[in-house]
Amino acid sequence: MQSFFEYYQKPWYLRVFGERTDFEGGMRENSIMERKKYVYWQSDSMWLGYLMDYPDYMTQGETFEELKENLRDIYNELDSGNIPHVRRVAELEMV
Repeated sequence: MQSFFEYYQKPWYLRVFGERTDFEGGMRENSIMERKKYVYWQSDSMWLGYLMDYPDYMTQGETFEELKENLRDIYNELDSGNIPHVRRVAELEMV
């Protein structure tokens, strides 16, 4: 059995939910909400778009929601490090 001190040293979500790494709603232990800008447009019946950080990687969806889900998938793949030679956009400070 854990001591009082050991119990309260854990983050609140481990005290409430136990040692699970994901709880209802898809929240993960170390998840941080990120926002990424993207460009999108509708062409005929399809929605097309790309992430501004990765303009070379376009995707599409039959609905706007499907497009956003596909953009999330692309981001996760490109950010994972499993794809070599990923081209990115960055800002350079000029003096």
